[in-house]
Amino acid sequence: MIFQSGIFSKWVREKSPSDNFSNYGILEREYIQCLCVSCNWILKVNSNPRIGISCIPDFSLNSLKYHSFPMNKIEQLESIFIKFTDSNEDYVHAFIMGQTSHWLTIIINRVNGFTETLLMDSRNSFILGLSLPELNQYLLNRIRKSGKKEDTYPQWKKEIALMSYMDTQHTISLFHHCAIGKYKIRVRLFDFFVDGFFELFENSIKSFTNDNKISAESDIISAESSVISVSRDSYLIGVIHWLENFSPPAVIEKNVIRSIELIGIQNLSDRHWSLFHNWIQQITKNVELEKSDVPVIKRFRETHSWFVSNFVLTSIQYLFQ
Repeated sequence: MIFQSGIFSKWVREKSPSDNFSNYGILEREYIQCLCVSCNWILKVNSNPRIGISCIPDFSLNSLKYHSFPMNKIEQLESIFIKFTDSNEDYVHAFIMGQTSHWLTIIINRVNGFTETLLMDSRNSFILGLSLPELNQYLLNRIRKSGKKEDTYPQWKKEIALMSYMDTQHTISLFHHCAIGKYKIRVRLFDFFVDGFFELFENSIKSFTNDNKISAESDIISAESSVISVSRDSYLIGVIHWLENFSPPAVIEKNVIRSIELIGIQNLSDRHWSLFHNWIQQITKNVELEKSDVPVIKRFRETHSWFVSNFVLTSIQYLFQ
């Protein structure tokens, strides 16, 4: 069961952040993270095996899509949700979380085998269960109640507010379902990351095919298909741009390959397996990796060979079994 509260909680400054926390990153996020590892009462709470408090400075959808959520944090979340799913003991955990432009707290509480999830939101925004049109209307109503005019209210502020609402809805649902054992947090976060990975790839390719005035209507540039109809030169430029600016080979190996290995390639969904299979075939057919002298392409050969071994040769072997 999921509950929502409009409680506004205010941190009491017990200790000044050390230079290690205040001299890099976004100060407010580093300050709260500092409190979570140095505040006496939080440390005391976390010493109780049935109670926990964690700080997650950034858990927005965009961060999840583009894999800025570190692997060690995923492992910490896994260890927390295991306490709900693999034990019969009562347990409660609070997550202090930064999302888009807002802070909120999610509390998951299990008592006598019943799990409830509470959202504590200082905006007093009761948005759980609302559809996208309803969220838009809710936002417009809040703008009007604040005394501001809808037509002069900055569009970027509307977009950020709406994104924040959607982030909140997504996170509360994700955490609740992980706590009751319906979802695995690593697998669900990988779902978002895969979507972001291929979105960046396709956008990079499309940006260069459009620059070269190739019709977007007739050109198939999608990881869903191993067939494309853009010129090889344009495709190569797009791949180089993608590798140099968004997903360098070392990053792909650290984030994508490492995630697949941890999840287990056999545990990938059919959709994910098909995406990677078609994507690597698309690159193999349209980029002459062995002949290229471009440094990033030469480095990508190693990364490419891993995907070929696991998503192309594996499927061929399966056909002949």
